[in-house]
Amino acid sequence: NNPEQMQAKNVLGCTAPKENPTGSAPFSGPVDGTGAHTGTCKAFGIKGFGFVTGADGVDIFFNIKDCVGSKPAVGDTLKYDIKQSTTQPGKRQAVNVTGGTQPLDQYPPQMGK
Repeated sequence: NNPEQMQAKNVLGCTAPKENPTGSAPFSGPVDGTGAHTGTCKAFGIKGFGFVTGADGVDIFFNIKDCVGSKPAVGDTLKYDIKQSTTQPGKRQAVNVTGGTQPLDQYPPQMGK
C-alpha cells in the first residue's frame, strides 16, 4: 500500500464476465456420488458445517471439508458414508458427501479488507 497512490474500493456495475480465480471448470451441477447412505440436508451454515437427516430420521453432522464437488443447500438429497467422529467419541459423522446443488467455493468466505 503506497499512500501516494489512489485505490478503488467497493466498485460496482462492472460489465465483464466474472472470472474463476481458481482456474477450475465452472460449476456443472451436483455430483452423483457413491455413498452408502441417502438423506436430506437439514441445515448448512456459513461456518461450513451442517446436518443431514438420514432415512432412519437421525441427524448426522458433516463438515464442508467432507463435501465432494459441491456444497449442499437445505432440502438437497445427499449421498454419504458414515464414520466415527475423531473429535467426539461415540458420535457419527457423514463423509464423502455428494449431491449438493451449490458450487463448492472457498471456505471460510473471504471478507473484504
